[in-house]
Amino acid sequence: MYSQAKAEQLAPFGHAVDGDPDAFACVVYVGQLADVVRTALEASFRRLEYDQVCHANLAALEPGQVIALVEALDPMALVVVGRDAASVLGEAYRCELALDDHGTLLGRPYAAFASFEEDMDQPKLKQRNWALLKTLKASHA
Repeated sequence: MYSQAKAEQLAPFGHAVDGDPDAFACVVYVGQLADVVRTALEASFRRLEYDQVCHANLAALEPGQVIALVEALDPMALVVVGRDAASVLGEAYRCELALDDHGTLLGRPYAAFASFEEDMDQPKLKQRNWALLKTLKASHA
Protein backbone atom coordinates (compact mmCIF):
# COMPACT_ATOMS: atom_id res chain seq x y z
CA MET A 1 0.00 0.00 0.00
CA TYR A 2 2.81 2.42 0.91
CA SER A 3 4.76 1.81 -2.32
CA GLN A 4 1.65 2.37 -4.45
CA ALA A 5 0.91 5.68 -2.73
CA LYS A 6 4.54 6.73 -3.12
CA ALA A 7 4.51 5.87 -6.82
CA GLU A 8 1.34 7.92 -7.32
CA GLN A 9 2.86 10.92 -5.52
CA LEU A 10 6.06 10.68 -7.59
CA ALA A 11 4.32 10.18 -10.95
CA PRO A 12 4.25 13.90 -11.83
CA PHE A 13 7.99 14.14 -11.15
CA GLY A 14 9.23 11.30 -13.35
CA HIS A 15 11.22 13.80 -15.42
CA ALA A 16 12.99 15.12 -12.32
CA VAL A 17 13.92 11.91 -10.50
CA ASP A 18 16.68 9.46 -11.33
CA GLY A 19 17.70 6.44 -9.30
CA ASP A 20 16.07 4.47 -6.53
CA PRO A 21 13.19 6.48 -5.02
CA ASP A 22 13.59 4.40 -1.84
CA ALA A 23 17.28 5.26 -1.44
CA PHE A 24 18.73 6.39 1.87
CA ALA A 25 19.88 9.71 0.43
CA CYS A 26 18.63 12.01 -2.26
CA VAL A 27 21.02 14.30 -4.12
CA VAL A 28 19.17 17.48 -5.10
CA TYR A 29 20.45 19.89 -7.71
CA VAL A 30 19.29 22.43 -10.26
CA GLY A 31 20.07 22.06 -13.97
CA GLN A 32 22.74 19.53 -14.87
CA LEU A 33 24.56 17.29 -12.42
CA ALA A 34 28.07 16.85 -13.78
CA ASP A 35 29.12 13.24 -14.29
CA VAL A 36 32.20 13.80 -12.14
CA VAL A 37 29.99 14.98 -9.26
CA ARG A 38 27.57 12.07 -9.68
CA THR A 39 30.45 9.60 -9.73
CA ALA A 40 32.15 11.14 -6.69
CA LEU A 41 28.96 11.20 -4.65
CA GLU A 42 28.06 7.63 -5.56
CA ALA A 43 31.57 6.49 -4.57
CA SER A 44 31.22 8.37 -1.29
CA PHE A 45 27.90 6.72 -0.55
CA ARG A 46 29.33 3.28 -1.30
CA ARG A 47 32.08 4.02 1.25
CA LEU A 48 29.33 4.92 3.71
CA GLU A 49 27.61 1.61 2.83
CA TYR A 50 24.66 3.18 1.05
CA ASP A 51 24.44 1.45 -2.30
CA GLN A 52 21.43 3.27 -3.70
CA VAL A 53 21.14 7.00 -4.26
CA CYS A 54 18.32 9.03 -5.74
CA HIS A 55 18.90 12.20 -7.75
CA ALA A 56 16.31 14.96 -8.04
CA ASN A 57 16.55 17.92 -10.38
CA LEU A 58 14.67 20.84 -8.84
CA ALA A 59 14.86 22.98 -11.99
CA ALA A 60 11.54 24.48 -13.08
CA LEU A 61 9.68 23.26 -9.98
CA GLU A 62 7.51 25.61 -7.97
CA PRO A 63 8.06 25.71 -4.19
CA GLY A 64 5.00 23.54 -3.52
CA GLN A 65 6.23 21.00 -6.06
CA VAL A 66 9.68 20.91 -4.43
CA ILE A 67 8.10 20.07 -1.09
CA ALA A 68 5.81 17.48 -2.68
CA LEU A 69 8.76 15.83 -4.42
CA VAL A 70 11.07 15.73 -1.40
CA GLU A 71 8.34 14.53 0.92
CA ALA A 72 7.18 11.88 -1.56
CA LEU A 73 10.74 10.58 -1.87
CA ASP A 74 11.08 10.79 1.91
CA PRO A 75 14.83 10.20 1.99
CA MET A 76 16.62 9.73 5.27
CA ALA A 77 19.10 12.43 4.18
CA LEU A 78 19.57 15.13 1.55
CA VAL A 79 22.71 16.13 -0.28
CA VAL A 80 22.28 19.62 -1.68
CA VAL A 81 24.60 20.25 -4.62
CA GLY A 82 25.03 23.91 -5.40
CA ARG A 83 23.84 27.32 -4.33
CA ASP A 84 20.87 27.17 -6.67
CA ALA A 85 19.57 23.94 -5.14
CA ALA A 86 20.00 25.36 -1.63
CA SER A 87 18.13 28.47 -2.67
CA VAL A 88 15.25 26.51 -4.21
CA LEU A 89 14.95 24.26 -1.14
CA GLY A 90 15.20 27.24 1.19
CA GLU A 91 12.45 29.07 -0.67
CA ALA A 92 10.21 26.02 -0.66
CA TYR A 93 10.71 25.22 3.02
CA ARG A 94 10.95 28.88 4.05
CA CYS A 95 14.34 28.55 5.68
CA GLU A 96 17.99 29.13 4.93
CA LEU A 97 20.26 26.17 4.35
CA ALA A 98 23.82 26.58 5.53
CA LEU A 99 26.22 26.13 2.61
CA ASP A 100 29.33 24.00 3.00
CA ASP A 101 27.83 22.76 6.21
CA HIS A 102 25.28 20.30 7.53
CA GLY A 103 22.02 20.74 9.35
CA THR A 104 18.44 19.56 9.38
CA LEU A 105 15.50 20.43 7.19
CA LEU A 106 12.30 19.67 9.10
CA GLY A 107 14.20 17.02 11.01
CA ARG A 108 15.82 15.53 7.90
CA PRO A 109 19.63 15.75 7.96
CA TYR A 110 21.31 17.45 5.03
CA ALA A 111 24.77 18.30 3.78
CA ALA A 112 24.81 21.34 1.50
CA PHE A 113 27.60 22.41 -0.81
CA ALA A 114 28.01 25.77 -2.52
CA SER A 115 29.89 24.13 -5.39
CA PHE A 116 30.74 20.48 -4.96
CA GLU A 117 32.27 20.29 -8.45
CA GLU A 118 34.71 23.16 -7.88
CA ASP A 119 35.64 21.73 -4.48
CA MET A 120 36.85 18.53 -6.12
CA ASP A 121 39.97 20.30 -7.39
CA GLN A 122 41.15 21.22 -3.90
CA PRO A 123 42.25 18.44 -1.50
CA LYS A 124 41.36 20.42 1.62
CA LEU A 125 37.82 21.07 0.36
CA LYS A 126 37.44 17.45 -0.72
CA GLN A 127 38.27 16.42 2.85
CA ARG A 128 35.76 18.92 4.23
CA ASN A 129 33.08 17.61 1.89
CA TRP A 130 33.80 14.01 2.88
CA ALA A 131 33.48 15.00 6.54
CA LEU A 132 30.12 16.65 5.79
CA LEU A 133 28.85 13.55 3.99
CA LYS A 134 29.87 11.40 6.96
CA THR A 135 27.61 13.50 9.20
CA LEU A 136 24.63 12.03 7.33
CA LYS A 137 25.54 8.52 8.44
CA ALA A 138 26.38 9.68 11.95
CA SER A 139 22.94 11.22 12.28
CA HIS A 140 21.39 7.77 11.76
CA ALA A 141 23.80 5.69 13.81
